[in-house]
Amino acid sequence: MSKDERDKAEEIERQRKIRQKEMEEKLIEEEVAKRVDTIVKQRVEEELSKRQAEIEAEVQRRVDEVKQKMEKQMLEELEKERQHRIEQQKLQEVKCDTNFTCGRESTMVLCNSQFLFLKSVAHSHN
Repeated sequence: MSKDERDKAEEIERQRKIRQKEMEEKLIEEEVAKRVDTIVKQRVEEELSKRQAEIEAEVQRRVDEVKQKMEKQMLEELEKERQHRIEQQKLQEVKCDTNFTCGRESTMVLCNSQFLFLKSVAHSHN
């Protein structure tokens, strides 16, 4: 083999080794990138999982809080309605117990917003 051939063969070998080293470095970079990506995805999922529980707990707390407020308001409204009905019933009882005398001929009673004549002409006028 001549010196030129040897030099050429050495150059080819050197170029081959450079390409091989570049390929190995590229494979290493790709493997590192995959591992980093896997680790990052895993940590993100773990963090989301932790926060998901926190978020769900916070949402449930707020729902319970609103539910309690609504129940309290509903009970207050029902109590107001009950008190109003009691007052209305008492007013009707008072009205029904109120007698009005119209002269000597008849007595009227106010009941359910209507006048009822209880006695009609007690004495006849001749």
